[in-house]
Amino acid sequence: MSVSWRCFWSVGLLCCLFVAAAPAAEKAKPKAAPEKPAGEKAAPKSDPYAVPDGPIDDVIKFMEDLKKGPPEPTPAAIEEFTKKATPAIIAAAEKILTLKPTDEQAANAVQTKMIGLSILSRQGDKGAAERMQTVPAELEKAGLPKLARVARGILIQQQLREAMGAGPKELEKAIAEVKKYLGGGPLQESDLGLLFTAARMAEMSGDEKLAVDTYKTFAKLLAESKNEEMAKLAKMMEGVVRRLTLVGNAITVEGKPVGGGKFDWAKFAAGKVVLIDFWATWCGPCIQEMPNVQKTYELYHDKGFEIVGISLDRDREALDKYLKDKAIPWTILFDETPSPTVEYYGITGIPTMILVGKDGKVVSTSARGPQLHKELEKLLGPAEPKAKGKEKAVEKD
Repeated sequence: MSVSWRCFWSVGLLCCLFVAAAPAAEKAKPKAAPEKPAGEKAAPKSDPYAVPDGPIDDVIKFMEDLKKGPPEPTPAAIEEFTKKATPAIIAAAEKILTLKPTDEQAANAVQTKMIGLSILSRQGDKGAAERMQTVPAELEKAGLPKLARVARGILIQQQLREAMGAGPKELEKAIAEVKKYLGGGPLQESDLGLLFTAARMAEMSGDEKLAVDTYKTFAKLLAESKNEEMAKLAKMMEGVVRRLTLVGNAITVEGKPVGGGKFDWAKFAAGKVVLIDFWATWCGPCIQEMPNVQKTYELYHDKGFEIVGISLDRDREALDKYLKDKAIPWTILFDETPSPTVEYYGITGIPTMILVGKDGKVVSTSARGPQLHKELEKLLGPAEPKAKGKEKAVEKD
């Protein structure tokens, strides 16, 4: 499948800038061109990297076609294509800005230009890096403050990604710049990528205070938006704050058991150590983690360990089949609409595994792999191997 021009921006990679889809089916061999009558000259080939002189729609199509990548996405073809296509894409983006584009077309052109300059910069073009820095001021001077903001946001996002590997102080400084930028004007859809990147990086940093402060700040900004979709995202951000501050606090779980009936969290968890597993059958890491979860259930269930799985599956049939095939013995909750527990605790990625102690308070929000066994051993004591000693206890680090 083809990769969007913006894909590298969302994951911070420049190696997937131009990747086109190779059809799954074998391509049909091209038919031989008919022979031209003797004496007839072949029509001159047009330059595939020359920006057309036509109307804006033609220029946009030219730019978008180039962004799809070369016909054959081999490493050599991609490298050669990138060298030739990137300057053409930048030139097309600049031309679009002179042809009375709509707001959306203009924002896309600015984003495309900035990404193209970033590509050239990574290829060793020092002038491209300098040009990137001047774009916001140029747009401001041209009386285009909204577009200047778009360009400035891309620069800040680049700085944010560079800060991720530079240490906690640099990351904190970069996130502070993001907060300042986002707080400088009404949020636009083009800001969301930067907002979520900064929030995720703050969470991944391991600094709970930084993560909580960042999510709280962004939740407030989103809640103030007149855009209904952005306002909804604010509730998700508020949920993440609840999840990040769960350790040492009580949690509540809602949902519908796949087998029918009602689920009462208070009765279910009373006096037990409970693992809450947010997962789905379509989630590779969730399925990879499942054997470890099953093993710990076998080892610790008799000692007071219970599991409740909260499925984020979209396909109920796939879920039922998996539960039957794997003979999952613990309670699984599934809701046709988004799970209220998923929304309330801002579950933005799975598997997410939350361990709750006998007192009903959360012990860990990352109880996966060997860490799960370690926590259970602390809470319930060493586990005894089952099945007449043939089964081995889960390996510990």
